[in-house]
Amino acid sequence: RTPMIAFSSDLNAGGNGVFLLSFPPELEIERVTEFAVNQELTRFGVLAPLTAYGDRVSGAFAEEVFVRGGVIVHEERYEQEPDAMLAPAERLAKYSTEIVPIELRHDFDPNDPQPQNAEAGYTQGYQAVLMPEQGTLLRALAPLLPYYNVDITRVKLLGVSAWNNPRLTREPALRGGWFAAPDPTITRNFENRFANAFGAPPPRLASLAYDATLLSARLAATQRRRDRFSIESITDPNGYFGADGLFRLNPDGSVERGLAILEIQPGGIQVVDPAPPSFAPGY
Repeated sequence: RTPMIAFSSDLNAGGNGVFLLSFPPELEIERVTEFAVNQELTRFGVLAPLTAYGDRVSGAFAEEVFVRGGVIVHEERYEQEPDAMLAPAERLAKYSTEIVPIELRHDFDPNDPQPQNAEAGYTQGYQAVLMPEQGTLLRALAPLLPYYNVDITRVKLLGVSAWNNPRLTREPALRGGWFAAPDPTITRNFENRFANAFGAPPPRLASLAYDATLLSARLAATQRRRDRFSIESITDPNGYFGADGLFRLNPDGSVERGLAILEIQPGGIQVVDPAPPSFAPGY
């Protein structure tokens, strides 16, 4: 009956007293999709790796788009080799301008040469593309869309927190791309404090270890002895403010995080929508 804080992004590992203090990709996808739809983008493409991670991200994206009333116009998957990216990127590129079918309304007759509700059955191509790749492979993949005549001044690229890489600001195809990640100011403060204390930048897991220790210390200091580490105390709906910003643990073992929306620009990565300061409704 001892609660456990686990550093796993495998959602199946949570529950029954195990709480996952991690960064599951579903949180990033939910945040960036919500932001995109709020900017009146409703038609999406997907260009994702043919991996377990790609399955997970594309599945989460499909669900988030659906519940927000959007549509995925076309999806392509690729093997993570530069040459294997060419054909999927070219196929996806066609859907940026073509008229493509979507779910038809009951009163739409596809056999009518001049249907009254044509707009109900067809839509223009996508307005944004989710591209959950990173590093060198992302820098090889992103230019393929403009190479195959996708107007990247009109089509927004969406990514994941791995896009928070200063080297990507040198890639013109990624200019203006959005992704969800912890607020860089908050993260930078933790990194600076860590470097001052230990003489080196923190490894990625350091912020999770810090937050787990912070949570334990906070509960030990503020709760009555018998209630210190109860499920109710651990899952305080107000959450906690840690090394990467706001977070809270849910009774089912999952984690929620307050993430910012960042945009890639030649001069650097900019915050375009700040992380929420609270989990209270309205933030």
